[in-house]
Amino acid sequence: AYWQWPAGGAYFGVPLLNFLGWFSVSYLLLLALPAGQTPPRQSILAALSIIAFYGIIALAMPGLQALALVAAALITIEAVRFGKHSQAGSAA
Repeated sequence: AYWQWPAGGAYFGVPLLNFLGWFSVSYLLLLALPAGQTPPRQSILAALSIIAFYGIIALAMPGLQALALVAAALITIEAVRFGKHSQAGSAA
């Protein structure tokens, strides 16, 4: 095996904390964008669809339901942020 973790995990031996770390780093990078700069709508929708895809996989895997909840929370947070940005853009 290429990667091995002593404690292992439900998804091909990858621990849940690894997934949470990947989500967290990605989310922090997204938040690091300058305040006035927003990615194009297509980029946001693509990112949310990727999070949803992996969230659905996590929901189907025994022991990864917590990861599915994290994915759902991230999708909700970003959908609300995107909605606020869209409303602010249409009001201008």
